[in-house]
Amino acid sequence: MSKCHPELIHPHVHYLRAEQYRPAELAGEMQRRVGVASKAVQQPRNIGEVVQEAVELRLPKVVPHTFSKYKELQAVFDFVGAQFQAAIPRLYERGFVGTVERMERRLSIRIERAGETVYALDIYKGGSFDDDKLEFGIGRHRLGGNGINGYARPFFDKDAGHPMLEMTDFSVLGSFGAGTQQLTKEELFDKLWNRIVDQLEGRA
Repeated sequence: MSKCHPELIHPHVHYLRAEQYRPAELAGEMQRRVGVASKAVQQPRNIGEVVQEAVELRLPKVVPHTFSKYKELQAVFDFVGAQFQAAIPRLYERGFVGTVERMERRLSIRIERAGETVYALDIYKGGSFDDDKLEFGIGRHRLGGNGINGYARPFFDKDAGHPMLEMTDFSVLGSFGAGTQQLTKEELFDKLWNRIVDQLEGRA
């Protein structure tokens, strides 16, 4: 049995050394202490709460060793693709026809109205210079399209305790000049979708 180290025990936790008492004495001492606490109108507490308080120590915030930016990049790419595939058909209710093409490294969203392409967005897994980010291109269906309109790189937010995206927007979200944003993959899709809706409202 390991030895008890009093300096590691929470100051509000009282203890007795069993080896210093015979069984009957130990039982009597415990009964006496409970009686003293009761007379002092101290409410009994669940032992689990006391133990939990005793072990609540501040620990360093670190990136889990299992975190992979490439796995997170794939997860975000798959999530955004699935969300677009579920959402695009709803545009038909407003007179738009949308298609989503999911390839290994590219997600292509095209929206038409009366046979005319009114919105085009390509999302690339892996950038022009780095392979650990998503790149966004608007209007790439046209020769000399607008190029890269933003990019997002996954990272682990130690304060939040989960993966996030560092988003740099040039125009894909309509927030050029706002610096970088920290987004979840859900927030990223919502911003992309709302930007598309804004653009389509201007074309209707």
